[in-house]
Amino acid sequence: MEEVAQFIANTCLNVQTDEDVLVVCDHVHSEMAAAFAESLSCTFISIPPLNCNGEEPSVQVSHFFQQFDVIIALTTLSLGPTDARKNACQKGVRFVSMAGITEESLYTVLKTDYALLEERAFLLEPIFEAAECIEVRSGGHTVTMSAKGRHPLPLTGIYTERGAFGTLPEGEVLISPVEASVNGSFVVDVGMVGLGFFKQPITFSVEKGKVVALEGAKEALETILNRYQGSRQIAEFAVGINPAAQCHTIFEAKKIEGTCHLSVGDNHTIGGIHHCDIHMDGVISTPTVVIDGKPVVEGGILKCPR
Repeated sequence: MEEVAQFIANTCLNVQTDEDVLVVCDHVHSEMAAAFAESLSCTFISIPPLNCNGEEPSVQVSHFFQQFDVIIALTTLSLGPTDARKNACQKGVRFVSMAGITEESLYTVLKTDYALLEERAFLLEPIFEAAECIEVRSGGHTVTMSAKGRHPLPLTGIYTERGAFGTLPEGEVLISPVEASVNGSFVVDVGMVGLGFFKQPITFSVEKGKVVALEGAKEALETILNRYQGSRQIAEFAVGINPAAQCHTIFEAKKIEGTCHLSVGDNHTIGGIHHCDIHMDGVISTPTVVIDGKPVVEGGILKCPR
């Protein structure tokens, strides 16, 4: 545990001796968080478990975050899509979410080639930046969207700049599509954040950015979506770029090279305009992704060099 904590602090975050570090956890990850905090000689706190991905912590916790230089979040669900995280980053805090982390995923953090992720993100970022039409094919279905005027967020695992945000294990390039531009259908076959891995896929039908129908093993998802106003908005599109990532957790599966994920719910913390109390990523194993006529992924094969 000490090795990976020190690796994250030194390599991923470049923590300086005069910086204040906070490790935040819920009770599920309290033992791991305590070991991290001991290794880094820093503060750690435990907060109540989140009910859903992107749920806001208390106002007191949100304000507490802003008192630190670096935050490492070891929680079951992610604080990433929250105003608490966004506001902390705007104050200059470097924030890393390690939602759902397991010991197997910690090993992925160590063995990831971060230079390769930086290279791939460098190649993909301008393609995403210029994207006027993104086409995703999965399971015989096609969904299209525009990202015109939106800006990508490359997540490479290196967060050394003031106000940086990312996750670990890492490896994706994401963008928030223009909300009403998304039309068509897609098949999520790996799983979703908040639901875990799927035994049967779910097909999403989308009109003008909203999920209008679900087919397959949809009961659990319908229950969650019905609970949150605005949860049926398509919020995010991303491509996984990490060849070291595996299906240890659904959060890690999003990073697997050649996968993609489409998200529903909130996107105002990642460049969109839609506010919602939930954010759920759905991972697709072997998509074909075409951006402005250029294949970026073909049948689960990433088309970047190397």
